[in-house]
Amino acid sequence: PLATIMRKIISLLILISFLSCDNASTHLPKSFKDTSEFKVSFLEKKVRLPNNYSKVTVDEWVRELDSIENRSLVSNVQPEDLKHFENLGIEMDLFIEKNNPQNYITFMLGNYVFLDKDLLNAYTNMLESQMKQRYGNLGLGYERLESKYIAIKNTRSIKVKFKQLDSVNKKYITQYIITIGMKTFSMNVVSNDVDEDYQRLLKNFESI
Repeated sequence: PLATIMRKIISLLILISFLSCDNASTHLPKSFKDTSEFKVSFLEKKVRLPNNYSKVTVDEWVRELDSIENRSLVSNVQPEDLKHFENLGIEMDLFIEKNNPQNYITFMLGNYVFLDKDLLNAYTNMLESQMKQRYGNLGLGYERLESKYIAIKNTRSIKVKFKQLDSVNKKYITQYIITIGMKTFSMNVVSNDVDEDYQRLLKNFESI
């Protein structure tokens, strides 16, 4: 029913920081290469992330960004968004690429939502509306590249991917909403210039 779908979407909106059905198990590698284990504060196990990433606080990330010349407009806005969530007391972990802190991955805990295919279009439309409202005044254009529902064993997720442009840089922004058991959280992947969404990292959550 529409009312049930809307209640789910309202619960998901807290995870927005900045959908075709697919069984992804055949597309993900059985092992992780060039990765290291990191602790995500609200998960019961360590996860494997690219080994050129490191865990930092939002303040540490801002200091890294301040050292970059000609950084993207989005990189000026997104630290404010993460600081806002941090001030709200939302559990969140941030990982940045060591040689390019404009590339980062965040994990953010949200309210439990049972994910299913019925949420795909409605959630995608609301996410696009939020992005337009947040970034439109900055003159940033974007294109939705992908939206799908992914099921891997006991993990259910929604993936929405955008390419975002300003006058100098292009950025790929991918949001995963993930439900495992009774826990729902987001994994956001932001990559400058290179089209990388790290979908293979979903394999981390098969055994949680």
